[in-house]
Amino acid sequence: MHGKALVFRTNLFGLKNLKVADSFGDFGGVAWHQGYYPEAERLEKQALEIRTNLLGTNDIKVADTYGDLGTIFWFAGEWQQAEPLMRQSLAICRKLLGDKNADTVLALEDLAGFLSAEDKLPQTETAQREALKLNIELRGTNHPDVGFSLNNLADTLEAEGKLSEAESFARQALALRMTVLGTNRPDCAHSLFELAISWRTKAI
Repeated sequence: MHGKALVFRTNLFGLKNLKVADSFGDFGGVAWHQGYYPEAERLEKQALEIRTNLLGTNDIKVADTYGDLGTIFWFAGEWQQAEPLMRQSLAICRKLLGDKNADTVLALEDLAGFLSAEDKLPQTETAQREALKLNIELRGTNHPDVGFSLNNLADTLEAEGKLSEAESFARQALALRMTVLGTNRPDCAHSLFELAISWRTKAI
């Protein structure tokens, strides 16, 4: 479907059109999900070129495209190219939307996830602490996204050997998820597992 839309829109509008950029981005997303990373990269780069030419660099669609392209490079194992793109996405979101915005927090969490995969734990911790703070300010303390942030930070602290603090955040994540989601949810089971790992690590 996306391929047909891409051909149709390109023939109809040419390459200097935002609808065509959307089709390149959509088709790139499909290629990424299917594991065709070189094709996804090519399509997403085309979407980025069209959007930056038409919108400039300070536009939220451009920020999203930087983030998407960074994620493609990440999954393709091209990490040196991924991080600058993800940081650029975050910088644009901060500039246009401010810190207390869901898109900004998402870009920050994506960057934290990438840094964690790179095993850059101090940088990961810094990004996750900020994401947690912003999530609480944006959504309040009783929101599933806050539980997600708490659990991610607990994982990082456990990996850094900060076991007491990791346990504290894991307990908070579990309590929040049990309150907001109920006890019979996968997120609660995951928090219980993380808490058990923290206890076991402290006991060794």
